Amino acid sequence: TKKANTGQRSAPQRLAEALAGWIDQQIGRSPQPGQAPLKAGDVLILVPRRSSFLRSLIRALKSRNVPVATLVRVGLTQQVAVRDLMTLCAALLLPQDDLTLAAVLTSPLGGLSDDSLMALATKDGRAHALGPKGQPLWTVLRERHRERAEWQAAWTMLSALYARVDYATPYRLLAEALGPHGGRTRLLRRLGPEAAEPVDELLTAALRYEGLHPPSLQGFLHWLEASEITSKREAESETGAVRVMTVHGSKGLQARLVVMPDTLSRAPASGDFLWEEAAGLDLPIWVPKKDAGTDVTTALSARDAEKARAENNRLLYVALTRASDWLVICGASTKRQPEDTSWYRQCQAGFETLINARSEPLGLGWDGDRLVLEEERSVAPAPDATPQIVAPMLELPAWLGRAPDWRADVAPMEDAMTRPLAPSRPDGAEFGEVPAARSPLELLAGRPKPVREQAMRRGTMIHRLLQLLPETPSEDRLALATRWLSRPALGLTESEVGRLTDQVMGVLHHPDLAPLFQAGSRAEQPISGISEGRVVLGQVDRLWIGDGEIWICDYKTNRTPPIRVERTPVAYVRQMAAYRAVLQQLHPDFAIHCSLVWTEGPSVMVLPDGLLDRVLEES
Repeated sequence: TKKANTGQRSAPQRLAEALAGWIDQQIGRSPQPGQAPLKAGDVLILVPRRSSFLRSLIRALKSRNVPVATLVRVGLTQQVAVRDLMTLCAALLLPQDDLTLAAVLTSPLGGLSDDSLMALATKDGRAHALGPKGQPLWTVLRERHRERAEWQAAWTMLSALYARVDYATPYRLLAEALGPHGGRTRLLRRLGPEAAEPVDELLTAALRYEGLHPPSLQGFLHWLEASEITSKREAESETGAVRVMTVHGSKGLQARLVVMPDTLSRAPASGDFLWEEAAGLDLPIWVPKKDAGTDVTTALSARDAEKARAENNRLLYVALTRASDWLVICGASTKRQPEDTSWYRQCQAGFETLINARSEPLGLGWDGDRLVLEEERSVAPAPDATPQIVAPMLELPAWLGRAPDWRADVAPMEDAMTRPLAPSRPDGAEFGEVPAARSPLELLAGRPKPVREQAMRRGTMIHRLLQLLPETPSEDRLALATRWLSRPALGLTESEVGRLTDQVMGVLHHPDLAPLFQAGSRAEQPISGISEGRVVLGQVDRLWIGDGEIWICDYKTNRTPPIRVERTPVAYVRQMAAYRAVLQQLHPDFAIHCSLVWTEGPSVMVLPDGLLDRVLEES
């Protein structure tokens, strides 16, 4: 017969359960006669670092309905509430994934129990509705959601969000799931108040993502998984729950009851390398084996050990001084004899040297003794009562009217200026016409290098020449461009040099661009300001400010110019419209001319004011 594993628990697990029961008993009691009863918010549990013991202790406290606020900094994607929301997003992206959808349904967002999910996924309790020959769980839920109230509620939420996946941004989708569909209420009801801050951090991360990337739900999930965003609750924000945090984060805090439960765990190794400073540089030294060391490595190891010991003692001092009324020190070890350098051994040695420390039975259902140091509570004299000054009620003047006559006015709409607008990546540009690129077959003809690399090198060379040549006399430009492109490092053939030179010179000598290349014009000029309530940060390739007029242009390489100006891609038009809007604020009486220079040809396209105004109004 197979022996049951019931009751075969490790020492840390036994300590976690016994300590959780003891803390539960102390809440509501007075540490000493005359003191106020302890509340959950008066208890602070300090650990040196995150560990499996900490998770066991939190689980044991929650199983006894003790409110717990975990203040240890952890990864945002490791929070249970965040994982539930990410699973919801994954299910909306691929509803045919039965496992992900089942996880959503049994999460606080779905609200289904395991029995309810099994009843949904099976027919008559026997034949499975899923499988290769069956229907996906999404289809089963759609067809059977009217049979039960919880199925109806889950389908109403999922179907509404699924209809918004292709149109709503990640932030908007999460906000709808948490707000109108009651997701936040369900998460807090199941996971407790500590789930509120990770959820808010997730919404903040969604806004940050939308400010840096196109608003794609699939891209947001990938970005979030690859990020290192952490979530940490503020220590002062919780007043009605037991606080659990690391010693390092407890600086400046104080609690009536402080428990140090993990004083026997070993600190993690500092690493495989020793670092020595030489000639102003930090040089790594690797010792593969202990017996392979030298006198230098031995001295470095002793130095690092002394630094670690000093830091360890400093953290111990911080932990010991956080309690105002009651301090409890305990630990659990999987070894027979704990190390002499552990916090427990140091505290035990200190207690044994104290004259007033006494030994008494341990209790908690265990054999052995405990060391106790207790002092009588000293009551400070009550301060003299000072009369409170109550401000007199002010009578409102008659011209302000009275409450029945007041009218509520909606606050004016304020422009969102929190996210900078990069004109080269304007909002809504993904819905416009895509800029046409040169044919890959044309670029590949006779060239072994990748097409993308060729295009990037070619665009870099053209931009560099258009930046350098206007600063030289017009009669020397052709020779300088030919000499610059003929350098062996560029690896261009004679025909390629000639073709690029003709394109660059065609841009410089184009009659519509004469003001941009005359004396006083500037290259690569940054433009920043406010346009339609948004922060604009960008850079134009060429700028000239004259008497009553301003000329700006932007170069477009490896792009086929449109046939008509009305067919210009909306991304480019909005880019120039944002630049023009900023410049109009600086020079309101100037005429501003915006041009796009297509190096293929070359071709110059002057954007009319009507097109720029219309695009700016639609953005």
